[in-house]
Amino acid sequence: MGELVLKVLDFQDVPEKFSPFMIHVAAAGNLFDDYLDAHADHASGQLAIKPGFMFKAAFQLVLTEKAAWIAAHHPNKPRALQIMRKFHF
Repeated sequence: MGELVLKVLDFQDVPEKFSPFMIHVAAAGNLFDDYLDAHADHASGQLAIKPGFMFKAAFQLVLTEKAAWIAAHHPNKPRALQIMRKFHF
């Protein structure tokens, strides 16, 4: 995702750490979207497992781990902490 954005926007001078960081952000965003859509996906038959307590707890654990990694590697650490506080991490 990060590499695709860079190519679409035609960035030439991008720090080397930008792309791996954006890949982690995209993965976390995709997982968060899956978490939000779980009930609708189960209702439509796309998800065989009903999203109960353990399902949600497992997702939240992984999302918290990914959010901590993103905050630790964010180029603007004060802003990353503001975002984490907003989402109660």
